[in-house]
Amino acid sequence: MKQAYFNRILILSFLILFVSCAARKVRDEGDLISSLYSKNDYKSVVEKINKGEVYKRDEDRFLKQAELGIAFFNLKDYDNALIHLNNAKEIANDLYKISISNKVESLFIGEATDIYYPNQFEQANIRFYEILAHYMKSKEVDSDNKRRFHQQAMVSTLRDWSAYIENFKAQNRGRAVYKGSTFIDLMGIVVHDTYGRAKDRSIVNNFKMIGKKDLVQQMGLYPSFNSSHKKYQEDYKKLHLVSQDELSKYITETQTYKRTQDFFNSKKSFNTYLIIMNGHVIKKTAKVYDFPLGLPVGVYISNNEGMDDFVSFSLKMLALTRGAEPKIYFELPKIDSKDISTPKKINIKNSKGEELDSGELILMANTSEVLSSSLKNDVALLEAKVGARLAAKHIALLTSAYQTYRSLYNNGSLIAYLSASAAYAAGNRAIQESELADLRSWYGIYDHIYMYPLNLAPGEYELQIDGKGYKFTREKGAKQIVPLIIK
Repeated sequence: MKQAYFNRILILSFLILFVSCAARKVRDEGDLISSLYSKNDYKSVVEKINKGEVYKRDEDRFLKQAELGIAFFNLKDYDNALIHLNNAKEIANDLYKISISNKVESLFIGEATDIYYPNQFEQANIRFYEILAHYMKSKEVDSDNKRRFHQQAMVSTLRDWSAYIENFKAQNRGRAVYKGSTFIDLMGIVVHDTYGRAKDRSIVNNFKMIGKKDLVQQMGLYPSFNSSHKKYQEDYKKLHLVSQDELSKYITETQTYKRTQDFFNSKKSFNTYLIIMNGHVIKKTAKVYDFPLGLPVGVYISNNEGMDDFVSFSLKMLALTRGAEPKIYFELPKIDSKDISTPKKINIKNSKGEELDSGELILMANTSEVLSSSLKNDVALLEAKVGARLAAKHIALLTSAYQTYRSLYNNGSLIAYLSASAAYAAGNRAIQESELADLRSWYGIYDHIYMYPLNLAPGEYELQIDGKGYKFTREKGAKQIVPLIIK
């Protein structure tokens, strides 16, 4: 009987420890990929993934394809970038159809080892990089048919992006979560203005009109655009009932908001759009939460006056000395994003070093800010779920430890207590490791994406920003997109 109790707690601890090792390995893989991006070592990202050193699990299949896509994009291998980005998009679409509430979840599986479900903004970002990859391919190909194929693919991808956003809006009415942004509106203007067909002018004007609405309806959630974002978030559930004029009262415009608004209102024509990508997304970190542990008072009450009942035993295990409600602790993820409420200033110089243009960048996307906002909503839903799951693990472990304590009590209370506490301590450590916060992200996406419209003749130029210079080429052609990665 005594051996059976020992075996039970050993098996329980082993199961939890097995998952805890997996959780730690998942976190280590993410740290490795993130460090490679910080060094701009995109070739190693591809090598590590293709060798199966990271993202080998089926649960990480989205991350595998998404990271390969962005790594190849940075290596200027646009064919492979498009293949893997499309794979990531298809996986994301399949995962989106799975209702998280209907998943069969094991008692011992934590969020960090579960399937990685891409955030809505991550899914939108796939389309952005696909569009840029198609544009770069349109510049590389040597036939008009291939060029038109990639130009049309840019438009088709933009439509797909728009359809995805509209579908997500319909399913999340009233929730203060990402439902699109001026990102797609700005990209829509760039794509159609550079395509240059007769009908594109009216499409550009339509994107500008929608963009002005989205500034109020979507960007009010974010501090980069709205100094009153907290009030906007608090009242979000009722804001869909108010008029556009009433909604605008919730907006305290930042300089970033005004810069974007001025562009949407502008009737000026441009022949060059700089798309500036800066820094990879901020890593998630872990925040510790506590959760009350409801002990089943009526379980295992002993008739032996010297023997602790289950609750007394459990309180000793939890090291509670003040009679407070017992609590357990666990991690959940967060992102410490920074707002960009003031636009960055740039200068453009020609090959002779002469200044040709200067102005403020238009913020297309502050990725970490959007992900942080969405994550806060997800964490609010996860807190009770994870806490309840963790409580169940602790109750199961305490029950097994108490069985050990009871079985050994006749050999001496001290021996019984020490044996049980040692078993519980080992299991408790395994539980903590198994409930590591899920810090996985699509690490390769750029954190800050800006746009700067201007008029340039073909030639060599230099962008100056934050005291650094970045050379670029404006090629021949009526209208051009110039993607530029800055460090």
